[in-house]
Amino acid sequence: MAKFRPTTNYLYWWPVTVTLPDENQPGKWAKQNFTMQFALLTEERSREIQAEIEALKTEDERNARKHDALIDVCRDWR
Repeated sequence: MAKFRPTTNYLYWWPVTVTLPDENQPGKWAKQNFTMQFALLTEERSREIQAEIEALKTEDERNARKHDALIDVCRDWR
């Protein structure tokens, strides 16, 4: 069990499953599992990212940045 420790930078590990095309069986899908370390995204930062994306002029620009919050919180994986 993890010990409680006060911190200003909250990090946590979480299991992730992704579905990708199976490189050994064309037309099939394969699931892969790993554990990702995430940092807590504050509400303020989340609103900042959303405002930045909404301020972009074109849909293509907004689509190119739609994963900014995820990029902001992913720290490590194993």
